[in-house]
Amino acid sequence: MSTPAPAARSPALGALCVMLSACVDPAGPAAPEDARAAPPAARLVAADRAIHTAEIATIDPATLQDAEIDKVIGAGADCRFSYTRAGGPVLAAAATAGGRGVMKLNGALIELRVETAPRSEDDALALVADGVRATVAPLPRVGARRGRFRRANAEMRFELDEGLTAGYHGFYACSG
Repeated sequence: MSTPAPAARSPALGALCVMLSACVDPAGPAAPEDARAAPPAARLVAADRAIHTAEIATIDPATLQDAEIDKVIGAGADCRFSYTRAGGPVLAAAATAGGRGVMKLNGALIELRVETAPRSEDDALALVADGVRATVAPLPRVGARRGRFRRANAEMRFELDEGLTAGYHGFYACSG
């Protein structure tokens, strides 16, 4: 006499086996994404267009690639703000009044105009575009010199004319 299979001995156990077998993906686990793949190139748009098509989850300034900075500013990006010491910049600008700056919002590059340029490592940088304002100011009494860049803990304030204001602590560096 043969012993019945476990599923045949208990209807509940049989139902559980059927339900669990439905959860198995016959194709196997999904392949991990290649972490080294470059993100798609951002397009250059007017600030008001990026804001009006913004998704709140992606409205925070995003990390800029060197090619994106060069596309808008060229080789003259003297000042940069990053969220972390090791992270790439989320804002870059020339250190001259009337110069150009760039940030990425909602996956699009926005060209900004330098309204206030820093004259020393303790000075703020202010940039504007239609509907957008970004100000970077070093926090008092904190700073270090690294190579040709002066680094200081700083705060970037990001404001939209439509009412959003956000502040970010990070690291600010201006060469020269």
